[in-house]
Order: sequence, then structure tokens, then C-alpha cells
Amino acid sequence: MADSDSSYWQELEDLFQTASDLDPETRARLLDERRAEQPELVAEVESLLASSEAAGDHLEQAIGDGFRMAAQDAAQGEPERQRIGVYRVLGELGRGGLSVVYLAERDDDAYRKEVAIKVVKRGMDTREILLRLHQERQILASLDHPYIARILDGGSTDDGLPYFVMERIQGEPIDEYCDRHDLGIRQRLELFRKVCSAVQFAHQNLVVHRDIKPGNLLVTEDGTPKLLDFGIAKLLDPEHPGAAFTATAAGLRLLTPSFASPEQIQGRPLTTSTDVYSLGVLLYLLLTGQPPYRFSARGLTEIERVICDEIPERPSSVVRQSHDLGTAARSEEASAPSLKVASARLARSLRGDLDKIVLMALRKEPQRRYASVEQLSADIGRYLGNLPVRARPDTFTYRTQKFLRRHRIGLAAGFLILVSLLAGLAATLWQARRAQQNFERAEIERAKGEEVTEFLMGLFEVSSPDRSLGETISAREILDRGSERIRQDLKNDPELRAALMDVMGTVYYNLGLYDRAESLLLEALEINEAVSGNDPTTAAIWSHLGSVRRKQGRLEEAEDLFRRALALNRRLYGEPHPRIAEALNNLAAARFHRNDPERAEDLFRQALEMRLQLDPPDYQDLAETQNNLAVVLYQRGDLESAEAFSREALKTRRSYFGDVHPLVANSLNNLASLLNRQDRPGEAEQIFREVVEMQEKLLGEEHPELAPSLNNLAAAQLAQGSAEEAEQNYRRALEITLQAKGEENNEVATFRVNLANLLVERGETAEAAAFYRSAIRAREASLGPGHPWLANPMLRLARILQETETAGSAEPWLRRTIEILSDEEEPREVMLAEARCLLGADLLALDRKQDAAVEIQACLPILAASREESDPLLRASSLRLQQLEGKISSSRDASQPPP
Repeated sequence: MADSDSSYWQELEDLFQTASDLDPETRARLLDERRAEQPELVAEVESLLASSEAAGDHLEQAIGDGFRMAAQDAAQGEPERQRIGVYRVLGELGRGGLSVVYLAERDDDAYRKEVAIKVVKRGMDTREILLRLHQERQILASLDHPYIARILDGGSTDDGLPYFVMERIQGEPIDEYCDRHDLGIRQRLELFRKVCSAVQFAHQNLVVHRDIKPGNLLVTEDGTPKLLDFGIAKLLDPEHPGAAFTATAAGLRLLTPSFASPEQIQGRPLTTSTDVYSLGVLLYLLLTGQPPYRFSARGLTEIERVICDEIPERPSSVVRQSHDLGTAARSEEASAPSLKVASARLARSLRGDLDKIVLMALRKEPQRRYASVEQLSADIGRYLGNLPVRARPDTFTYRTQKFLRRHRIGLAAGFLILVSLLAGLAATLWQARRAQQNFERAEIERAKGEEVTEFLMGLFEVSSPDRSLGETISAREILDRGSERIRQDLKNDPELRAALMDVMGTVYYNLGLYDRAESLLLEALEINEAVSGNDPTTAAIWSHLGSVRRKQGRLEEAEDLFRRALALNRRLYGEPHPRIAEALNNLAAARFHRNDPERAEDLFRQALEMRLQLDPPDYQDLAETQNNLAVVLYQRGDLESAEAFSREALKTRRSYFGDVHPLVANSLNNLASLLNRQDRPGEAEQIFREVVEMQEKLLGEEHPELAPSLNNLAAAQLAQGSAEEAEQNYRRALEITLQAKGEENNEVATFRVNLANLLVERGETAEAAAFYRSAIRAREASLGPGHPWLANPMLRLARILQETETAGSAEPWLRRTIEILSDEEEPREVMLAEARCLLGADLLALDRKQDAAVEIQACLPILAASREESDPLLRASSLRLQQLEGKISSSRDASQPPP
């Protein structure tokens, strides 16, 4: 065995040295001749050649030293290991130049389970290699994720070589798994998204993998991917103990050429964008069966030229070319995806969105790729959901095609509803305008009415059979065409143009298309302010734009617009008036979302009183305020009054709209929330399911209004122990809201906190901590750094850090929590006490006894008054205080001079 190993290392060195001296073309011929007989040997040489050219003479010398050490080690023979620590060695799983991986099982009374043990080879235990192994072990210990191979143990062998123990992954490389199971495009993409979640989790923990490739992504028989081998990972945290080595070793450019990014090849600074690129290469391979690049030689010059300069072909073109070559020719190519899938039909599936997604991930410049792995995964999710992807230009035609695919059913009915809606809105608009204008403008208004009629007739003319030629025209397409026609056909009538833009912006708002609504409303506002000044139309546009801002999470801007609308309406109309009541209602909603329920309740009651004074009352508006008031009272804990208002609003809306309507769904949603709060989760879940089904039918499966209902349904399911269903609905609510509103949004933060709370209950604290961190960032961006709603996720994150991280890691979060809670007008005393007790525990772990005693003494009376004696935090804090008082007393006695 030793002679065989020694011979292998000598042969490897001879071939490496010979190939190093040849020109690229001759070298390629030599390696191709040897490849058929010794493919592993040739692959090893090619990798060494690439690294050698990347690092120059320094690495070539290191490689030569490595050969000599390896040959010497092989000649002496790697020791026959029977045991490693408490593990019994069963065999060898593999070996590389630096380490050996053994198959073993624990051989004591703890448990019996097969594991993989990575041991540094004798002779390779240099300081740099040991530091890299230590870094890999530290990285794996910090990455607790279902799709990342877990580290279980570590130590040193009897002969002093370090090792670490990992779970044994019985799987196959991801591309081979996809082929063997004949996975289709959708299945491959769903599997790839799981991989993305693992890489994104590593990035959230400041780790860049740098070597993502099929060999490091094994898929188990049940379809679970596992990310392996963080041996050359880069730490982004400069304070991490292994980060210094990562930086200095960058000169060696450890990489796998086929999957390396341009910045890796050129030795430029690396970021998370490097992994985005490698994932793009992997996705290209999974979709086409071929890598994006071909190298005529394996030298660094050729590799750098191809990867840094050549633009890869579109995946659809590669598949189509393979199909055109015929089965015989294709059989000589790489096998994934299998020949059953690689066809003209597959090329059509890849053309368009998937081409753009893959090529965006493979862009040469890091800043032009997806900004994160999460964005790449989200774009694939949008593709799977027939939604527009960010990798493609947001053109009218493209978004219309996506809309048509998602909403094939009911487009005809939607078209008729839209015609009625626009006609009704236009008629109402012009009736109001006529009532407000003086007699002298009557003829002008009549002419404008004719213009509106002509405009609407031209707008809907596109749907007539002689124009559509049998093609179904969607409601959204009519809206988009209408918006363009307003801009083009009404240039000479800015007042009418602004009014119709306001109408169209409101329709977009009702469809949940907030960015499009904002664009139209801003344009309408600019025109109307220039033409008419502060008139009723300006007040209406302010109000509509404020509603859009509120849905976008821009709460301060929304409140400002609502206040301006209220002030202007009060100057224009005498009280009571519907416009003033509407403005009060909107301002109340803004105050509620800015965490001022007391002021919100006062404003809602003013709006309700005014709407009751109107003769006759508008029951639709009346139900809106009743419903909103119920929500505020629910938030303030007055559940009995909240339920009364909620049921009254539901009754009014059902009588006005019937049983199936978005506003009926809204009232049902609020009533179910009340039932859930009153410990009636079974009744609540039944109503929430009705709400979700109604909203999916009326609004579509991706409408942002669906997300809160899914969140509420998840809460009811969780209260009944259905954690798995609850998690699915929490994740769906989060994905819908991210797509509609982006990252910096309080609603996104709320859904992440709820999901994190569930994960904590299930013991998945690492992912929960990541969700808490991202929720905190979202709330800081949308609400401000000192907002009271930050305290809850900060305190929950601190609990996790105190249990899982080093002493003191929770202290900054606890101090921020205490600062926020202390600044409240009515501090949440129990929550504040819990934070101070946890801070005391952190300070005690840092041996700051006096400071710890102060915090624990302050929190104990409140906890004792609010919790049972058996409460874990209360008991632990009481015990700590007793110990501290004893230690502090002993310390004082020792410091006194003897009498």
C-alpha cells in the first residue's frame, strides 16, 4: 500500500513538472492522451497547474515541497487507524493532498451512528494548514442549517493530528441526482432554491463558500441537498479568529476553475457575489447539462481569457444546438439534464426568463449580478409563479404576458367589471366636477363629458373582435393601454388628464400594483397643482397617494399627505362632510400603523360620528370606520367592544356587497383575529380559511392583501399545534410581501418575527436568529432606529445569542432593548425586567459582578409580582443574585484591613 501511494505521488510530480514546461497546446495534447487511462491523476495535475499559474513561483515551490512531503508520507505509510477518539474506523471515504476522510461510528455507550471524520495527513500539519482546518471547523460549527452538513465533534488523534467529525452524507452530486431521477425543470429549480437558502444562510453569518460545485453539493435519497466542504471558505468578519489567514492566503487563489468567478481568477477581493456567480454556473449546468465555458487548454492564461472575456451562450441556445446535433452526437456530451429532457421543448422552456436569470448571475462585473443569493432565489420563485422576473426589462408587453398566464380564468368577467368600474368612476367624477363649477362652464363641461365618453370608447375598442382577432385582452392590459393613451391623447387638456390619471392610479392601487399607482398619482398631482392649485382634486390625489405610501410602508410620508388632505378639505367644505370624514379615517389609520393606538382611536371615533351625521349615511364608508375602530380596540385589549364593532361592520358589508367581496373578507379576517385572541383558535381557523379562499378567488394568489390573512391563519394553526402548516403559511405570506413591497417594510419584519418565533419553538435557533436580525433591519429602515416595535425582536435575538454564542454577545442587543423600553411613555415593565435580568446574566458571565447585581436587583421584584415561583427566569435570577451577594460580601470583607 505504501509503495503504491509513493509511486502515485512520484508519478503526479513527474507529470506536473513535465506539463509545466510545455506550451498550452502541447500540454493539452499530453494531458488528453493520459486522461483516458488516468483521469483522476490528470484532473489533479490540471488543478495544480491552474493554481500554480495563479500564484506564480511561490506556489510552484510550495507544490514541489508538498510533493516531497506527500511522497515521504506515502513511503512511510499513513497509519492504519482503528480508532479516532471515541470513534471506531470502518473504512476510508476519500483522501486529498492535505487530509484523509474516514468512515467511522461512535463506539461507546452514548449512541451508535456512522460519521465522517476529516484528519490532517501526517507531514501536512503546518501552521497554515492547521489554521485552515480550525477555521473550517469553526465555520461549520456556526452554520446550523438543514441543508448544510453539520459538525458533530472534534479533537486530536493519538499521534497529535487534528480532526473533526461531521454527519455522514449518503448522497450523490446534485447534477447526477437530477439526471438519475429524471427531474424536470421545475423540480430542478425547486431543488436549486434549497441550495440557495443554504448559501444565503452562510452569507448571513458572514461566510463566503468560494467552492460551490456539484461535488460539494450532495443530495440524499429523499431529495435533501447538503452543502459540504468549507475548506477554502472566506470569512467576512475581520474579528473572526480565522479571518486573518483567509486574507493572506488569498494570494494562493484556491479555486475550482470551471466554477470560479472572474474576480477569483484575477485575484481581486471576494464578496458574496462570488458565490452568486458559482451558483449561476451550477444552474447553467443543471438546466443544460453543460458548463457555460469550454477551455482549449487548462493553463491559467486560457482559463482567465475565457472566464473574464467570453460571454456564455444562452442556455436555450445550448440546448437547442445539442438537440439539432441528434441523439448520437448528444450522447458524447455531459449528461444533465437527461436526454429525455434535452429537446426543442426544453429550449422553449429556457428561452426568455431562465436565460436572463442565469446570465444575470454570470455577469462579469460583481455589481451587475444579483445583489444577493436571496435575490437570485426570489427571481426563480417569481418565474415558477409566472410573475415578472427582475432579470428582464420591465416592459409593458412582458408584464402583460405574465399577467395573462396567471389569470387565464375569469379575464372576460374581469374585463366587464373593469368597463363598469371605469365608466362609473368617470361618470361620478364628472358629475362632481359639474356640481362644483359655475353656470358659465356648463358648455365646457358638456364637451369634456363627450371627450371622456370618446376616450373610454377608444380605450375598450381594442377588445372588439375585429381588433383583437380572437386574442383575449386582459383587464391589466386595458389599464396599461389606457394610461398611455391618457398621456398621448390628452396633452391639450391637463385638467382632464390629471383627473383620469387619479382614477387610473386608484384602480392600480386596488389591484395591489402600488408602484404603478404611485407613478400615475405623482404625475396627476404635478399637473393638477400646476393647473388648479389647492382644489378638491388635489386633496383627493393627496389622499390616494397617502394610501399608496401606507401600503408601501412609508408611514411618515403617508401621514403627512393625509394631514394635508384633511386641512384642505376642512377649508373647502363645511362639517359634516364625506371628504372630511374620509380624511379623518385615513389619518387615524396612519397613526395606528405608527404605533399610536390612542390617537388613532380618537380620530376613528370622530370619523364614525361624522359619518353617522350624514343624511343619508354612506353605509359602505360607515362599515369601513366600524371595522377600523374594531382593529384599534383589539390592539388596545378592549376585546368586547372590538367584537361588537367588528360584527356590525361585517353585517353592514354583507348586506351591502353580498357574501363574497374583498371588504367582506377584510371584516371576516378581523373577526377571526378577535376569536383567536379569545383562545378560540378552532373557530378562528375556519374563518381564516374562508378568508384566504375568498381572497385567492377575488384577488389572485400573489396579491399583497392575501399575506396578512395567511399570517393570521398560521397563528391560529400554531395555537392548535399544527406547526408545519403554520410554517408554510408564514413563509408564503413573507414571500408575497417581499415581492410586492421589498425588504425595508414593517410588514415584512412582522412576518419574519412570527416565523422566527415558530422556529425557536422547534429548536431551529440559527435560522430564527437570522430572521430576527433581518426583521430588525427592516423595522429600523421603515420605522426608525428607536421605534418601540424593535424591542421585541431584539429581546428574542438576545435570548438566542445568550444560549448559543459566547459570553457578552447578547449585551449590545439587551442594552438597546432596555433603552427603547425605558424611553416609552408607558414602559412595558415585565418586558423591561426580563431584559435587565438577561443583561445581569450576561454581565455575570463576563465576571462583572457589581454591574450584574444592579441589573438583577432591579428586575426581580417585577418578575416576582408577574410570574409564578416556578418560572425559569425568575428562579435563575434569584439564584444568581444570592450567589452574587455572597461573592460581593466576601470580596468586601477581604478588602478591609485587619483590626
